[in-house]
Amino acid sequence: MANLESVSVRHTAANDTVPDGRSVYTAPLNLPLVLDLHDTSLHSELLMELVERETSRGRRVVLATSSDDLTARRLMKRFAFLGEVLASNETRNLKGDAKAQHLAKLFPQGFIYGGDSQADRAVWQKAQSAVGVNLQPKTAKSLARLGKPMLLLNDTRQSPGVLTKAGQLRRRTDTVLTFIRLLLAGLAQQAKIKSR
Repeated sequence: MANLESVSVRHTAANDTVPDGRSVYTAPLNLPLVLDLHDTSLHSELLMELVERETSRGRRVVLATSSDDLTARRLMKRFAFLGEVLASNETRNLKGDAKAQHLAKLFPQGFIYGGDSQADRAVWQKAQSAVGVNLQPKTAKSLARLGKPMLLLNDTRQSPGVLTKAGQLRRRTDTVLTFIRLLLAGLAQQAKIKSR
């Protein structure tokens, strides 16, 4: 089971924890969750849980990719949670610094950025909060050094279609425990706010 722990201030090692998500959960809902993830990362169960939770709360989810528009639109058809697509075209290349600048202009109120590679570092620098999905250890450490509120999703679980009965039960248990921890973290946060 994934261990839940905040790493917005510290990061001991890559692939060690799945933070509790407070950096995303407490971010104002007007900040969109912008994702640039490869097809394999979009199969991350932890990412799907995060996106489900955030879209149910009313957060806008946007795909911003350096891939061409046709590839991006295919991804949009496969994943219903993607409300918008920003892709590279003949006049715009959404990669690295160019993507960071474009997103900063497009979302002057700020944004949460989810990526899965070192190429996303420039965009994480512009984002208010960062989500890293299945990052290599070096990339996770680099992201932690930015000092941003962050959520690391290190998902090595298989997709539901290939799980055994025991694996499916374990997955359901993990999901319930994750939900309980998120609920308790939210209640603790509300209690802190009320006590002020």
